[in-house]
Amino acid sequence: MRFLPLFIILNISFANAQTDTTRFYYDKDWNEVKSKKNATYFGKGFKISDGRWKQVDYYTPDKIQMIGYYADSKFTIKDGKFEYFRENGLLEMIETYKNDAPVDSVIKFYENGQKEFLYIYDRTSHKRIKEFYYKEDGSESIVTMPELPNGQSIKEYINSKLRYPESLRRENVEGEVTIGFSIKEDGSVDEIEILNKSNPSFEREAIRIIKSMPKWKPATKDGKPMSFGMRIPVFFKISD
Repeated sequence: MRFLPLFIILNISFANAQTDTTRFYYDKDWNEVKSKKNATYFGKGFKISDGRWKQVDYYTPDKIQMIGYYADSKFTIKDGKFEYFRENGLLEMIETYKNDAPVDSVIKFYENGQKEFLYIYDRTSHKRIKEFYYKEDGSESIVTMPELPNGQSIKEYINSKLRYPESLRRENVEGEVTIGFSIKEDGSVDEIEILNKSNPSFEREAIRIIKSMPKWKPATKDGKPMSFGMRIPVFFKISD
């Protein structure tokens, strides 16, 4: 079956949001910067009728890069659909969040409109429960998962490296940190990000553990190394 490229026509109005508009500025790599002077790209955020906050980022004044929704005025808690577009206007990716956790699915598209991958999430646990990868012709790809050296599991590695913050142990404080990161094509770990709010000491320890990882055997797609995103919990439990 032949699929046509997917074009999106959008009509965005800021006429009713002038007093509540938040402005965003980004460098050439889409890292946020503080001033317009140092920016390559820009965005706007404003409150909408259902109480959420809508953000629209732009390549140019008439070319949209992203549309997404947040639960808070600081634009930190994702809550709704996020759509990402290529500079030529074609849809690149769709994600959906509830209270900053992924729900339903994440879909990425090739430029010809075919799905590149599809992730399915459980709405309660927010864990990725299914994943599918595709070639540009729509046929399913063969994918191998990344592996730590010596066949060690990620759970085993974390448990072997975890150092419980002593001050929190004495106070019997327990917690959980959900952390995301990417395993690049060369097996290195990159793009480490805390995905939930926790005790800062727990967050620092979780980041330290992920940064300490050796190079992985990277994931492959149809025999070629590919970047692979991971999302894992790090538990801080005081054993009896």
